[in-house]
Amino acid sequence: MTNPRFSVACILLVLAVAEGGRLQRVLREVTKVYRAAAPPPEAGGESSWGPRRAIGGSDINGDGVPHAFQHCHPFLFLEDALLPRGQMPPFGKHPHAGLCSVTILFRGDHLKPWDSMNGDCPVVESGGMYVLHSGTGIVHAEEEVLHNAADASEYTHACFLWFDPGISHPMPRMAHTQILQHRNIPEVIQEGGMRIRVLLGEYRHKISLAQNDHARLLLLDCYLDVDAPQQVVSLPADAPAAFVYVPWNGGGGEFGGSKVRVAALEVGHVTGEGRALTVKNVGRTRLHCLIGAGESRGSVPCMLFGNNGAVAQPSEEAARCTMARYERDPEGFGALLNHFRTDSRSPTPDPTPLFTPMEPTPFPSP
Repeated sequence: MTNPRFSVACILLVLAVAEGGRLQRVLREVTKVYRAAAPPPEAGGESSWGPRRAIGGSDINGDGVPHAFQHCHPFLFLEDALLPRGQMPPFGKHPHAGLCSVTILFRGDHLKPWDSMNGDCPVVESGGMYVLHSGTGIVHAEEEVLHNAADASEYTHACFLWFDPGISHPMPRMAHTQILQHRNIPEVIQEGGMRIRVLLGEYRHKISLAQNDHARLLLLDCYLDVDAPQQVVSLPADAPAAFVYVPWNGGGGEFGGSKVRVAALEVGHVTGEGRALTVKNVGRTRLHCLIGAGESRGSVPCMLFGNNGAVAQPSEEAARCTMARYERDPEGFGALLNHFRTDSRSPTPDPTPLFTPMEPTPFPSP
């Protein structure tokens, strides 16, 4: 039987050879740890279940949740919530534009989303993901839940992530949505027992079906049992913006060459140089963490919150104009721009499907 410590050393040696022998630059480090912030009381900040803001703070007006970790571009926002069964955040129908929104259901109830392009969407089962590419504008809601009798948890655990899909790209994608059930999310089981679900991007030849549009990023949902050996998570060398987050009831771990402790409801800012992050469970329960890495392309977009939603645009003026467009015509927000691509002569129907249901698909072998 292979010694897990020997395996970790071998992985680091291989990475060091790939990096020209510079072992000190192979391992990434956690440079700073931030506590996830509670929102104001009117937004549920005083509740015992959340939500808690891990990434993202204030918008261009200074509104939002005060937080030192403003962004990790292309990652713009990460919020974690334990929700009473039968409930989702009470935001109702609200607008998004520019950004890509990802709702990750870890456990608890199922979700039935709605959006202005498709109306009622198929159910997102517990363990799945709802991915909303907002394009030039879309209105959606995530309030309807369906009871999951197979899960006896007292709460529904969900994370809400926004990322920049390439707002400054000359050919932005049209609005569309994706639903990935838990069976559609590829998994990697590393030697030593670490279970990794590939939510976005590619890891060890397992490729997520969730589209990143023009963004280059990786998002991993990781689980490591108590007393398991230290693990090595490979990260792309050209994805310098990185973080590790331990969600509600996620235990605690040591990360990076300096073994920095990150506990539940804490997010660690990870250095950009290197190709691996070490992970060790130092808690009394199973370690659960999200690891993200991406390449920042272009400038950080301007965020504007309002009407229970948010828009992200290349400039402050564009953000204000986009929100004003929604406020003038909420029901028509983004509809014409998303349904048609225009040239100097006449509108042409956009062949891009607005809704992409995901069925069970075989994934490539490692």
